[in-house]
Amino acid sequence: MARAAAGAPQQNVTNRDPKGWRDPAALTAFIRAHQVARLFLPVVMLHALAAHPERIPTSVALIATAGEQLRMTVPVRDWCRQSPFAIDNQYGPTEAWSIAPATG
Repeated sequence: MARAAAGAPQQNVTNRDPKGWRDPAALTAFIRAHQVARLFLPVVMLHALAAHPERIPTSVALIATAGEQLRMTVPVRDWCRQSPFAIDNQYGPTEAWSIAPATG
């Protein structure tokens, strides 16, 4: 968001390193290096990141999840209350049409 407000072009960035898909520390390093503002994460990674909320860079403004039901555990709930970003849980019957265009 800060980049867009400053007039910087928005771009899609894909983490092609499989370690970054499974390792929360590697993912947060990638987010920080590229100043990622919006993330699309599987629920399991959201839970992993919530276990270490201090790692998430301030560039993140939105985290979208889908694929399975988001369980609001105590770490996730506390993280949401303390963080400046929004979570968009796209789980449900409309999931198929809302995700397909974004990933296609």
